[in-house]
Amino acid sequence: MSVGDRVRVVRVSPHLREEIALYEKCVGKTFAVEGFDGDGWVEIDVGSVTGRPFELITIEPECLEIVSGAAA
Repeated sequence: MSVGDRVRVVRVSPHLREEIALYEKCVGKTFAVEGFDGDGWVEIDVGSVTGRPFELITIEPECLEIVSGAAA
């Protein structure tokens, strides 16, 4: 998985303690990978879900499936 890849959120992490409703709204939707945090979690922009431009969340890679790779 790399920056620019398109990924689909396939599940919500059982490790979440907050913002669970936001993550649940993202399940089944596709986003671009924006980056990675220090723990290797994937940063995605969920502004299309929240209505707030460029709102990043981090999510475990295991909760995602790659839909398409970044354009070369």
